[in-house]
Amino acid sequence: MPQRNNREQISKVVSKLFDVASSQLKDDGDKAVLESLRKYIAFVEEDLYDPKPRYLDTMFFPNEQNVERLV
Repeated sequence: MPQRNNREQISKVVSKLFDVASSQLKDDGDKAVLESLRKYIAFVEEDLYDPKPRYLDTMFFPNEQNVERLV
């Protein structure tokens, strides 16, 4: 198993797993579903390795209400 933080190695392993699964499928519809899953997993991988902020907020200090929010 590759190191957890080695993005390139993990991507190679995931790609190989999809290649093996795809080679076992006979129906083109199934292969299309698998290809869609591959794209979705690539999107999730990208988000895991390079997360984007989901919530942005600004707080100004000194302000007692913002201190409470920060705590």
